[in-house]
Amino acid sequence: MDSVDFGKTAADYAQHRQGFPDETFARLAAHDVGISGQRVLDVGRDRNVGARLCATRLHGDRA
Repeated sequence: MDSVDFGKTAADYAQHRQGFPDETFARLAAHDVGISGQRVLDVGRDRNVGARLCATRLHGDRA
């Protein structure tokens, strides 16, 4: 089996990957996840997309 060169498909992946539903961030906030001063570990997600979106959605321009 040939190996896959992800570098050649990364742009397509970023363009077509599904994001997170708005409800995701509302539920996190409702459970006080991501409050100021809290450390949150993004495990199992690619390229820290979840962590960056969470920081932006919950903290706006302070992300």
